[in-house]
Amino acid sequence: MEEHLTDTESAYERVLLVGVDDGSAEVDFEGSMEELKSLAKACFMEPVGMITQKMESVNKGLYIGTGKVQEVKEAAELLEDWSDPDDGMEEEKKEVKEDHSLEVAGANWQT
Repeated sequence: MEEHLTDTESAYERVLLVGVDDGSAEVDFEGSMEELKSLAKACFMEPVGMITQKMESVNKGLYIGTGKVQEVKEAAELLEDWSDPDDGMEEEKKEVKEDHSLEVAGANWQT
């Protein structure tokens, strides 16, 4: 049976945006993250969250620290679980959408 999408955005790939703030005075970190969000939307992606980390320099192997990798993994798993329309969590989803924030792995991040 073919599934029909009623909302254009529901066809977009859902993505988490991840960034490292190295404290550099030359870079407007918040502006860079907003630009990343705009670029994702321009590429037909739906940013559903933004996870950031403050570090003096990026991790050469992972870009972010290993603890932050775990946070991203948990956030992605949670968001995947929330894509199930029959999970009985309508109130929780509504609350997060209204608040635009979500607690994952002990860290608060913005949707």
